[in-house]
Amino acid sequence: MGSCCWKVSGSPYPELSSRPDSSPVPWGENRGPGRALGIPGHETRSTEALCWAAGDRLFGAGLGGDISEYDLEKLRVKYSLDGFGGPIWSMAADPSGTELAVGCEDGSVKLFQVLPDKIQFERSLDRQKGRVMSLSWHPSGTRIAVGSIDLLRVFDVKSGHAIQRILVDRRLQGLYSRECIVWSVAFLSNGTIVSSDSVGKVQFWDSEKGTLLETHPEEDSIVVGTSEGAVYQFQLLPVKWGSAESKWVRTKPFQHHTHDVRAVAHSATALISGGLDAQLVIRPLMEKMHGKGYDAALRKFTFPHRRLVSCAKKAGLLLFQFPQHLELWRLGATNSAGKDGDILPVSRAPEHLLQLKSKALADAVRQEPCATGLFSRSPAASRCTALPHGHVCCRAPLGSAEAVYLLAASADGDWLAAAGGDWEINIYSLRQFKPLPDDATPLMNQTTLKQLSEKARRGYAHAFKICKKYQPLLFVDLLEEGSLVVVERPLMDIKIQLPPPVQQKKFGT
Repeated sequence: MGSCCWKVSGSPYPELSSRPDSSPVPWGENRGPGRALGIPGHETRSTEALCWAAGDRLFGAGLGGDISEYDLEKLRVKYSLDGFGGPIWSMAADPSGTELAVGCEDGSVKLFQVLPDKIQFERSLDRQKGRVMSLSWHPSGTRIAVGSIDLLRVFDVKSGHAIQRILVDRRLQGLYSRECIVWSVAFLSNGTIVSSDSVGKVQFWDSEKGTLLETHPEEDSIVVGTSEGAVYQFQLLPVKWGSAESKWVRTKPFQHHTHDVRAVAHSATALISGGLDAQLVIRPLMEKMHGKGYDAALRKFTFPHRRLVSCAKKAGLLLFQFPQHLELWRLGATNSAGKDGDILPVSRAPEHLLQLKSKALADAVRQEPCATGLFSRSPAASRCTALPHGHVCCRAPLGSAEAVYLLAASADGDWLAAAGGDWEINIYSLRQFKPLPDDATPLMNQTTLKQLSEKARRGYAHAFKICKKYQPLLFVDLLEEGSLVVVERPLMDIKIQLPPPVQQKKFGT
């Protein structure tokens, strides 16, 4: 089992997930529907834990041993502080959002006070043997449940002492027992502790007696992610119609992931999960679902929030930026002509011209792009610059408080497009105004337009052409001769580069 959480009515904190490249991705209703922000990661940083505190402040921690607060406008680390306990495996904020509990490699749980402009070390709970893999605050804020290897513990926050020690069962394999890692815990309001572990069990414990139980908490739904890519929902349902007695029932697994599910969240209407396959999946709750097929879930794939491909239009060259090297390619060509929508034969295949790998390049790539200005190479470049604080300087400062992470100018220098963390694309006229569709203008694709009469087609005419025949796009640009160059990023190419799933069941075992 990878992770678990439970539904709490009126929770002030939005859901979040983490990408495999150690870069956190904030996500939540209070930042607008369908919006995501990307904070650049680093190959030397491993983000193992993320949490919200004090309303809308995001904190992260990992195996480097530091706790960081993120600047959600400039999309970078605001500051970092040593956790004083070695690598950090888990972190959670108390119900009031004023205190952080951090689980460390050395077996300690550290408490940090959340101040207006920083966090400050407060004290440590009694140090125990074994790394702290998971932790959860009781809704009252007076106790903390801690999961480690083979054990669950309950701490009294005021005294700092462990008041309960629960041995988690191991699964015997032949003559040897396998250690059981408690990957996730959830502390319910009635004192029940829910744990998910590496053996594959979800268990409900009485925190006072330290025993397994069937319970009747006020919370009625729990979501659990597994190392096999499955997501389960546990619901507290009546044993029979009209009965006051209830029991926890596991639903059919949702198999929307191909790899380990590393993060789950529970909203009032949906289950949200994210994992090593780089997918964020939003699945309606069983009672909210209208369709039951594979497509009932919303998937979001997060691509880099900066340009990784550049095009030299006149020369017909493409430059690709990889983490440790650059590649230069010459575009292919065709001698044929056709009508709109035709696929033309290639008379000259694309040619790989150069691969450049050096220490200087690697150092430049590691820099966080949000900490530098963005410049557009075009006739408009002398007039326009995007700054990290979210302004586009175009003779006069314009824009919002959000960071600008993409900037492009038209080839003729008349137009400037800027994309920021607010998920909006703003288009600026650099010379004179040309009207574009407003929010009320319906944008139809070419197939739909062709089905209309010529008179109706003129009524829906707009400046855009919409085509949905491509796979996920990494880059699009117009060439000098009026043709379009498109770089696809097939999702299967991403998946084959991922590590194998943590565990895969085989037929007959």
